Amino acid sequence: MQPWKRPLSAGSITLAADARFSHVDYCDDHIWELKVSEGIPTVVGLNTSFGLRARRFVLFPQFTEDNCSITDPSEFFQSPLVSFAYPNFARLACSPFEGIAVEMDYWVPESHAVWGRIQFTNVSALTRRVQLAWVAILTPLEVISSGGSRMAITKIQYTPLLWGKTSMLSPVVCMRGEVVVANVPYPALCQTVELLPGAVKELFWAEAACSDVHDSFSLARNYLNHNWEAEFTRLMLSNSTWLDIQCGEPEWNAAFALSQQIGLSLFSSPKEHLEEPTAENTTLPFPSLLLTRSPHQGYSIRGDGTDVGYAWSGQGVLDVYYACLLYTSPSPRD
Repeated sequence: MQPWKRPLSAGSITLAADARFSHVDYCDDHIWELKVSEGIPTVVGLNTSFGLRARRFVLFPQFTEDNCSITDPSEFFQSPLVSFAYPNFARLACSPFEGIAVEMDYWVPESHAVWGRIQFTNVSALTRRVQLAWVAILTPLEVISSGGSRMAITKIQYTPLLWGKTSMLSPVVCMRGEVVVANVPYPALCQTVELLPGAVKELFWAEAACSDVHDSFSLARNYLNHNWEAEFTRLMLSNSTWLDIQCGEPEWNAAFALSQQIGLSLFSSPKEHLEEPTAENTTLPFPSLLLTRSPHQGYSIRGDGTDVGYAWSGQGVLDVYYACLLYTSPSPRD
């Protein structure tokens, strides 16, 4: 696939668990939006509301060199560009400081977790020392006195991490390797890379949100222990049948690729995980097509999927016909 080179500021990228690779939890599906989040602060943010169970949850990087810290992409030496995106994966390329090239990968391997990699490359002729602060901001749905909790620094099994609570969810954020925790000015996990000329360094992070904080930590740590390169190679091979349309206009090239990314992301797994099927909750016994998928969707208050609304309640003949035009990629399970 040719690089999109699409500015992230031109529009958001929706990321969610891909039914071709993992079971999509129909009643508890965490859907993310990668975008330039304007406000205080302005950041390159990965955002969700956990299906309206939080007012706001955002993950973003802060880069620091020589006591100069930046989060606003408009202050980067090179603003973030979308290199490519699949339903559950996106890669951004940027340069926060002159001579420092950064690739940021965002991966949603399943409905309850997100996993990422940040790669630094020193393209200058000098040795560079750059600090990454991986920041998490949670605005819980409940007031603090009623059980909600903003992201805070804590430890589980001697591992420093960020933890919060909202609507019976306990999001946890952790990183691989030696981590320093700090408030900069938000709760963050910090790592410093020292780069010789031409050197490349990688940092990995993971987030998971389950009802119990220890389950969240276990799930996030599980992905940090995965072999990134092996999993990424599998992902790329499984998506190698994508149509790569080149028409001479970069904007149109990106639009054609984005249409496939959105179309494939609309498939969901059957509601096979329900313990007590009823006449109401067995209406989607097979993989189904969703009409929309956004961070405010994906959660069933009743727990059986009967309250998810029209867009998640099945598909018509025309919807299936249009989806068949896009669904060109075979399942990696085949």
